[in-house]
Amino acid sequence: MQNYTLRNVPPELWDAITAIIEETGASRRETVIELIRRGLQSRAGSIRGGQARQQAMTPEERREHARQAVRARWDRRNSRSLN
Repeated sequence: MQNYTLRNVPPELWDAITAIIEETGASRRETVIELIRRGLQSRAGSIRGGQARQQAMTPEERREHARQAVRARWDRRNSRSLN
C-alpha cells in the first residue's frame, strides 16, 4: 500500500478531499480520516460479499470459478512477459 503525503496525493483523491472540505467545512485531517473510514467500510463490505457468494456456490461452481481465476492470472502474467 502506498503511503501518501500532501506532495504525492493523486489528483482524484485531492479533488475528493477538497470537495468534502468545501461541503462540510471540516479540517483536512478530519476529511482524510473520513475518507479512510469509508474506504475501510467498503473493503469490509466487499469481503463479506465475497464470502456470502462463495457459500452460496456449489462445489462445482467454486471449482470453475477458481479455474477461471487461475487462467486470468496466468494470461496476465504471460502477456507481461511477452511485452
